[in-house]
Amino acid sequence: MHTIYFKRSGNGNDLLVDSHRVRDLNSYSPSMDELHTTTFYELFFFNQVEGTLIVEGEKLPLKGPTAVLFPPLTARQWDIQFDDESYLVFFEGEFMESFLKDSAFLHRLHFFSCSLRVPVLPLSENQKQAISPLILALRSELEQHRPDNLYLLQSYLYQLLLHFNRFYTGYHELDPNLNRNSEIIQFRTLLKQHIHNTQTVQAYAEMMGMPRNKMNELCVKVFAKQAHLLIRDELLQACKTDLLSSPMTVAEISYKYNFSAPSNFTRFFKTHTGFTPATYRAQFGD
Repeated sequence: MHTIYFKRSGNGNDLLVDSHRVRDLNSYSPSMDELHTTTFYELFFFNQVEGTLIVEGEKLPLKGPTAVLFPPLTARQWDIQFDDESYLVFFEGEFMESFLKDSAFLHRLHFFSCSLRVPVLPLSENQKQAISPLILALRSELEQHRPDNLYLLQSYLYQLLLHFNRFYTGYHELDPNLNRNSEIIQFRTLLKQHIHNTQTVQAYAEMMGMPRNKMNELCVKVFAKQAHLLIRDELLQACKTDLLSSPMTVAEISYKYNFSAPSNFTRFFKTHTGFTPATYRAQFGD
């Protein structure tokens, strides 16, 4: 799988943020046929788009005004047509974290926390009118090469992220509170660390020192999903990542994640993705 790294614009700004018209990105993401990922955050704003986006094996239709919001290391393929007034804003996490002095901010945004693993956000006309001026202001500031533009750029990006979070949580009926209980971030961190050997709600509740029913209530409030579904989704994502990026055999991956036999892993994976592990690797891997 091809990986794209952040490239500074070379326009005199030594910054960790940039923006382009999507049509000008001739060798970048939407124009690539192969499966690929990036190491940075991306905000795609399509004024009009039509086609299909494949994200880690899932086909997502795109039509009309749409935002596509990627955290780093999201595997994707595009088959789309879009108009000239479509833009991309991309940045390194450090760019916002240094501004806010908050290393958890980006993880609190639902579209970057992967709570639903759906990076697509259809936009209304009013939402377009809120987003478009901020993108144009950010692009204008990037072009001016002023020594004092850093904070304006961070401010424009901060506003973009807050608007997208408001629209995304409204569309998916999620909790919009960015200052929600830090316990949910602890849960997501524990999932990343222990998913290979721990896959029960009770185990994570014990790690967090809270009753199982409280953890379920918290997950439903924040993510509109029960804890066991978040654990399942994290397990699927970890298995997909290993299938696409590691040399391990299907059997080795099954044992890594504590399946009692490769056949049980295959059954689990096919039930929730529609592919066997081998077929998924063949279709979406190198």
